[in-house]
Amino acid sequence: MLREIKVASKQDGELTRRWYEDERTDLFVWFDSDDRIVRFQLAYDKPHAEKSIEWRTGRGFAHSRVDDGTTSSHHPGSPILISGGAFAKARVVTDFRRRATDIDIKVSLFVLEKLEGYVDEAARRAQREKAIVVGALIGGLVLAWVLWR
Repeated sequence: MLREIKVASKQDGELTRRWYEDERTDLFVWFDSDDRIVRFQLAYDKPHAEKSIEWRTGRGFAHSRVDDGTTSSHHPGSPILISGGAFAKARVVTDFRRRATDIDIKVSLFVLEKLEGYVDEAARRAQREKAIVVGALIGGLVLAWVLWR
C-alpha cells in the first residue's frame, strides 16, 4: 500500500511536492500555491521493469521507461527516463486503485481521473490515418460505380 514519505514534502519554487511510495510504486504530486494539483509522476513496475507516466497541466501525458543506469560492468549509474513504451492503462489503473486506498483522497481521485482519461496519441493518430485511407477507398469505389453506370 502506498504511504506518504513525510520528510519528502518540498517546496520547488512555488510548487509543493508530496511523495507516496511502496515496494512497487512511487507517486510524486506537485501542488501550486492554491493547493491545486498541477503535475504528477507515477513510477510503476518497480524495481525490475520500471516505467513512468507523467501528467502536467497544459502539457498532458508523457510515458517513459526508466533506464536504471546499470552498465555491462554492473556498476550503478543514475536512472534516466527514456521516451516510449506502451502504457498498460487498464492494469496500471487497477493496480493504483488497489495501492492508493490509504493516501490523501484528493490525490488518489485526481490521479485516477487523469489515468482513466489517458488516450494514447500514437494509437489515436494511427486510427485517424486508417480512417482517411478507408474513406479514400470508399470514395474511389463510389466514383468508380458512378462512372461505370
